[in-house]
Formats: sequence, structure tokens, C-alpha cells
Amino acid sequence: MKPHMSPTRLFLSIPLTLALGASAVGCGSNIKTKPDDTDSPATEGTPPDLQLSIESYDFGTIEPGTRVSTALTVRNLGSEQLAISSVTTQAPFSVTPSLLTVEGLGESNITVTVDLADYDPHSGTITFTSNDADEPVIEFSVTVAAIRDADGDGYEVAAAGGEDCDDTLATVNPEAVETFYDDVDQNCDGSSDWDQDGDGYETEAHNADPTAGGGDCQDTNADFYPGAPDVWYDNRDTNCDDADDYDADADGSRSDNYGSGTDCDDDDATVNSSGVETLNAKDDDCDGVVDVGASGAGAPYIYEATGNYDRVGYSTALADLNGDGKADVIVGAPTSGAAGPSSSGRGAIAVFLASPLPASATEIRGADNYFQGAGTSDGLGYALTNLGDFDNDGIDDLAVAATGTISGAGTVYVISGADAAGTGSPTDAVFTLTGSSGNAAGRGLGSDVDLDGDGTSDLVATYASGLNNAVSIVYGPATGSVALASGDAVYTTDGTETAFYRSAPTGGDLDGDGYDDLLLADGAADYGGYTDNGALWALFGQPAAYSTSGAVDIETAATVVVSGTANLEGNAWAVGMGDDIDGDGDLELWIYSAAGALYGVDGGVDRRSPFSPATEAMVTYTWGSGSYDADRISSIGDWTGDGIGDVMVVAEDGSGSYGRSEIFGSEIWDGGTYIERSDFAASLLGTSADDNGNLGYGQAAVPGDIDADGDLDLVTGDPDYNSGAGRAFVFFNDPVE
Repeated sequence: MKPHMSPTRLFLSIPLTLALGASAVGCGSNIKTKPDDTDSPATEGTPPDLQLSIESYDFGTIEPGTRVSTALTVRNLGSEQLAISSVTTQAPFSVTPSLLTVEGLGESNITVTVDLADYDPHSGTITFTSNDADEPVIEFSVTVAAIRDADGDGYEVAAAGGEDCDDTLATVNPEAVETFYDDVDQNCDGSSDWDQDGDGYETEAHNADPTAGGGDCQDTNADFYPGAPDVWYDNRDTNCDDADDYDADADGSRSDNYGSGTDCDDDDATVNSSGVETLNAKDDDCDGVVDVGASGAGAPYIYEATGNYDRVGYSTALADLNGDGKADVIVGAPTSGAAGPSSSGRGAIAVFLASPLPASATEIRGADNYFQGAGTSDGLGYALTNLGDFDNDGIDDLAVAATGTISGAGTVYVISGADAAGTGSPTDAVFTLTGSSGNAAGRGLGSDVDLDGDGTSDLVATYASGLNNAVSIVYGPATGSVALASGDAVYTTDGTETAFYRSAPTGGDLDGDGYDDLLLADGAADYGGYTDNGALWALFGQPAAYSTSGAVDIETAATVVVSGTANLEGNAWAVGMGDDIDGDGDLELWIYSAAGALYGVDGGVDRRSPFSPATEAMVTYTWGSGSYDADRISSIGDWTGDGIGDVMVVAEDGSGSYGRSEIFGSEIWDGGTYIERSDFAASLLGTSADDNGNLGYGQAAVPGDIDADGDLDLVTGDPDYNSGAGRAFVFFNDPVE
């Protein structure tokens, strides 16, 4: 709106001369005439006689804020000097001078001024006091009024209580037609001239800043303004954010549901045609296949080595150490502190608490809790696992192995969850299992096994017994330190390969009697007169604890449920328990034979007797020649979204391999049929481009819910990443239901 124009100030000077018997007319004035006035001049010796040129004066109608003056003539009709001793008046009127003398028969002018500051009418009286003997006090009346409609448009100015917001322009009044964007408020409604649709935001052409009331991208439609509700995919940018209306997740890829893009999930910015396929039960790259060929580089959390030869991720675990309902991430680095790629090191354990997880790319030394082995060759972290509640305090505990202590004897430390979640270390262990020279105690550790059903977990640790593999069992709760050979029960095999401690011991209720069973597999065992045919033994859970005096041959102490029937068959090379897929209430048993097949076998009471996996399998996956052998089989929860848990098979590293793992989904279970290994539901593949060496090798034995969303997540490692520095990878399960 244009500012008011100030009119030219008026200064009125109306000198009025009065003669006896004469009259003069001013603006609304009257002549004051004394009763004794005559037309003849006064004679000498006559007293002072005050006469004013007019009796009153009307300043008329003027603009407030202006100053207007007029001259008033004062005449002395007497011969003696006239003295005016005071002149009094009231605002907004004033008189100068206020004292005055007029010689006999003389006259003088005084100035009467009005300073109008408001729109109210004013009237006042100017009182003259003099030495006029017969009329010493004379009053003079003044009036003034304000101009209230200067532009003559029929509306009084707003300052006077009217509605005209600009009284200098007749085109501006409440009935005028508004013309927007000329900075004039023609209709005096007080709204911004740059907000035509009245939505509270000015057009972005004039004001582009929403925080300053601008940014309206369509000022003729009140539905459009910054922050307005915006419905996706209607081609209307109602919130004026300039975002592509077909890219709701703002990942730069338009939704494929409307025929204009390639984004298969426009609610997730990590999913688009340029996404990196990772292991999360989502089709990250929109190629129509979920998690096939997933990359470790796309993991939402990756934890790095501190040293060049740490071998981070050689072992990993998930456990709720602080009882907050979220699984915490624990990572082992057994050669931490090593001087070279083939050197031993102290080893280290890094605990990353899930509330919340430290940022991706954090080095293990920056974990919430980080501790190393005491000796320079301890190898702490060669194995670690979620032991379950060993000390009976209701919280998960950790079992951590340092296989290089005491010249290779090895030590297993049980560290309470509370200590591990704080600043605890092996010196705070609630229980310690120590080996003898060459045992490498704890090369493999059991996870969450409760053989006697008392509610506390039992410690199961494998070790080397000469050239053979062996296992020591200690029932929880227990405290103090015990020699490996003095465990509650100790068993040894005649197999010499590494399959025993990498894939076993595995726990779970195989026979369905309510007690955890302990499965001990050795794919290189010589059994029944064969060489390297492999075998699987079961120690079935029972109320009474197993007990031995010294090491006992497992072939005579446990039930052989699976054995190879040919030399070099390598049966039970890897074994794991899985969810109940067929709905009969029993867990399923997964068995890999190095002869080239993965068998899914129904659990239940029938598994208490020897059986042939090839005969009893509900499903068989043929591995094919040249495929890398399965190294570990783990239940990982439901990754395919059908409500039933799946299993993950980690393959052994081989020449030219960078590590691979495959998820076999429960929904493709088809009893009695043979399926190719390539029919997996998902896969995690290491690549040379990602500098992988053996991705998946350190996979946690049991999954856990890191983000407390009800789905089980997983952590795995690549100890050979970047020539032995190693990495740990966290993957979140987010199945499409």
C-alpha cells in the first residue's frame, strides 16, 4: 500500500483593522464593537481601550498533523498605553506573543495557531486580560475540525475510526477491487498483497523463504503452500517442496507402480534400481530377486579393525547382555596386536551395545567395551558365543576362548552379561575352563545349551586331544576355575578335521522330549570300518547330568544317529537345528554331507535311533561337484516372511572364493524331492571388488533381535578382509510380509 501524502501546510495571516463604527468579516468571525465607540478619534487623556478585530475565528477543516496560523489585530482606541498582561488558551490552540503593549491610538498583530494532532473537533477560548478599565477581560473563540475523508472516496480514514486504509488515494477503500502483486492494499482488508489465495504464504516469486511466510508455489490455490498435506503420485506438489511427486522416499528413483520409474519400494530410500543388494530380506536393487548375491558392503553397520592384522570377525555373537530386550553385537579379533599377517596376537573382544549401536565404520577399539588378551599370543576371540544364562541371573552371558594361552593350552572365560556390557574383561570371569599344553581349549563353543533342563545354560567347549577332537561339558551354574579334562563330562573322537569344532557342538531339542540335546558331528571321523566317512553323535538331554571320569570315547558313550557308509563320504560335515517347518511340533535337523548334499530331516522321537539322512530327508539339496563344502548351518529366524524360520549355510573358503553363505527358505520345503543348491532363497557373496577374503566365516551361531522389531537379525564376519585386517557385518531382518 502507498503511504499517505502529506498536504501542503497552510499558514493563514488575516490582518484585520477595525475603525470605530466600521465592521470587518473574517472566516466565521464577528466584530467586537464597544458600546461607547464613536466614529470620532479619541482625545488626549482617554484611558486604554482594548478592541479585537474579530470576536471568533474558525480554522475550518484541516489535515491532522498540520499547523495553521492566523493573525489577529489588537487596537488601543484610547490615548493612554494599553497593556495586555496575559493571554490564556487551551490546546491545540496557542497565541504568540502572550504579553503585549499597544500605544495610544495604535494597533498590533498577534498570531493564533492551531496544531491539530487528532481527528476530533476542537473549540476553545482565548482570554485577554488588560488594563482596559471598563472591560479588562475579553474572550476570543476559536474552532477547528479534521479532514476525515481527504481523498473524497466516501470513506473516513482508519485513524479516525473509519475504514479507509489510505486516505490519499480515492482508488483505495473497502469497496475497491483488489489488484494483487502491486504492493497496494486497494480493498483495505489488511492481507498481504502477495498472498492472493489467502493461505498465509506469499508467492515464492516475491518471498521464497517459508520461515518468513513465503514460498507459495501456487498462489491462486489455497491447497498449495509450504507444509501442506501432500498426497503422493497425484502430480500435485501441494507442500511446495519441489520434490518429485513420484519419488516418495527421495532416493532419486521414481516409483515403478505408476509406469514412470524403476523403484520397486518407494517407501524405502535404500531400495531402488541403483541400490546395493544386501542381506535384509528386501529387494534392494529392484531386480525382482530378494537378497540373491547380497553384498557385505551394503550392511547398515560394519565394524572395522584397529590394527592391520586383527582378523576382526573371526568370531561373532549376538546376546542381550544388559537385559534391555535388544541383542548386542560382540566381535572377536583373535590376532589383534599381531606384528604381521602370520603372527599371533593378544586377541580382542569388542562389545557394541544395541541401545543404540555405535555408528558404522567404528573401529573395534571404539566399542562400548573393548578388552584384549593378557599375553601377547593369547588369541582371545578365537571363538566366542552367546552361552545363555550360565550364572543364573536372568541375563545372557558370554563364553570367550583364548586358544593360545599357556603355550597353546587355551582358556575359556565365562563373562557375565552385566560385566561384558560394562567394563568387564577375562579378569572378571565368573568361571574359567583351562586346557593343557596343545589343547587349544575352546576352539568351538556351544550356544544356549541346557542339557538337564534346569533353566541355566551349560558350557560346552571343544578342544584338541592329541590328533583328535574332543569336548568338555560343565553344567551351569558354576564358579571358579576348572581344568578342561576335569569337566563334568569329557568325550573324544578319532576324527582329525576341523569340522568338529566349527560346526559342533550344536544344541536343540532333536527328539521332542523337552530337553536340549547335544549334537556332536565330525565329518572326518572313521566309523564302522570306514575311513573319513563321518559321524553324528547325540547326547540326549535328561534330568541327570552326564558325568565321566576323564575322557571317554564318544563312540561308546553317545548315540550314533548318522554315519557315513563309504570311505571319504564325509557325512555330518556340518550339522544344525532349524525351526519346525512341517508344523508337527518338532524341530528339524539339517545335515550336510561332503559327498555333495544338504538334507532336511524331520525331528522327533525317531531321531533317537540311527538313520540315513538320504533316506529320511524331507528335502534334499544337491550340492554338485566343485561346490565348496558347508562349514556351518545355523537357524537365523524368518527371512522370507512366511512366519517360519529359515537356515543359513556358510560355505568353506576355497581357491578363488571370497566367502559365500546361502539361506534356504522354509517355503520351498517339498517333502521327498531333490532341489538344486541354486534354489536357495537368498545368498551373501564376497567379492574381490569389496576386498572380501572369506565373508560369512565368523557368523554368529544363534541370531538375535538387535532392533527389537520382532525379527531376528544376524552378525557375521570376514576375518580375511583387506589381507587380514578383518571386518564384522550387521544385517537387519526386514521381511516383506
